[in-house]
Amino acid sequence: MAKKMDHAAYQKHLRTKSDAAEEEMTMTNRIEAAFERMEKQIQGRIRDGKTTQEKVDATGKSLDMDLEEFCKFQDLKSLAVSEGKLSLEEGQAIYACLGNIPATFNGQPVHVKAVLTGVFGELLKARLVLTGRISE
Repeated sequence: MAKKMDHAAYQKHLRTKSDAAEEEMTMTNRIEAAFERMEKQIQGRIRDGKTTQEKVDATGKSLDMDLEEFCKFQDLKSLAVSEGKLSLEEGQAIYACLGNIPATFNGQPVHVKAVLTGVFGELLKARLVLTGRISE
């Protein structure tokens, strides 16, 4: 038999669910928010004359991944999701940008590649620290 909740308990339950949903929303938006910030930053640097579109394009090309890097990133992303370091939605956002083959990632805009390359570096460093290969 289900336990009945009084009104106060029900309101507390709703707030807890709402807080959890809000926290999850905040977490799920980290990757996409970083994409937006990076895109604005790049456009601002071009607009302010601090860089050129040609340099941005060259940077984008330099961020291309080979198959080994691509597979390692997919593995680290999956581990981070399973360990709770990334939300499922963040993992899915990353996967959508990585795709099934390196060419999918390599065809992404530079702001996406820059953010994901940073995420890859953070995940790789965390794994190396965890396994004792490097110290923090």
